Amino acid sequence: MLSEPNLEPRLVHIYYDVAYLPKPNTVKAYITSVEAPQELTRTAFMVPLVDHTTVVLATNRRRGEELPGGHRDSYTRQVPPDYRLERVTETMREAAIRETWEEVGCRVDKVIPLGYLMMETQGDMPDNWHYPYPLGYQQFYAGLVTSYEQYVPNDECLRPHFIQDVTGVKMPARLFIEHARQQFYGDERTLIKRAEIHGWTYEAWRLTEPNEYGSFFEIRFGKDRFDWVNNCRRCQTNEDVLIVLQRLLDSIVRNSSADAQTPA
Repeated sequence: MLSEPNLEPRLVHIYYDVAYLPKPNTVKAYITSVEAPQELTRTAFMVPLVDHTTVVLATNRRRGEELPGGHRDSYTRQVPPDYRLERVTETMREAAIRETWEEVGCRVDKVIPLGYLMMETQGDMPDNWHYPYPLGYQQFYAGLVTSYEQYVPNDECLRPHFIQDVTGVKMPARLFIEHARQQFYGDERTLIKRAEIHGWTYEAWRLTEPNEYGSFFEIRFGKDRFDWVNNCRRCQTNEDVLIVLQRLLDSIVRNSSADAQTPA
């Protein structure tokens, strides 16, 4: 279940003199559903979400863990009716989807824009600089993992990491991961927090690897192991998860209200 689009860009962080740009420079991170200008954006990145807790990170041999992504590729295609050759460049979305497959072996669906980095360099343009200058962008997307293929390490990347705790992820990637979770699973995470207020705990297990049919989840809510057994549900889609959580929470609230009204 997706949250409403955020059309107004929201500035969430500012960085100064980042290492990969000519100095002095300023990089601003924006959260928005509006994509960055195509003509000023050479790179695009993806937040691949397996479920409400798990995100897939590429393991770059030089830079370590990072969001999958990279440059927009150009290619030659034949254009009817005369099938002349034409040089075209990928869209930002196409690049992010392709790079996700190449760097972590995941296919993604329901791709949405999360925001972008706006990078401005104040100095002179260096020789052999092949990026927009003095203003350029990096676009970020999120998508739900629909399938995963066993990844074979190559010259660029080692095996990807499936992680739940993102506190150690470098900024600004962590900002976009947290926003992606909110966009796709905001309602679910709210339900969980509401349940915790009533003293109930929540656990979920992914029973199968992502495939063309999605992943199967086992969800348990309860105050103890007995409750977990009684409130065990198996879900396949993210929509199923939300439905089950809502039903369980309704039961939790009703039971908690009844307990509160029962005389000691």
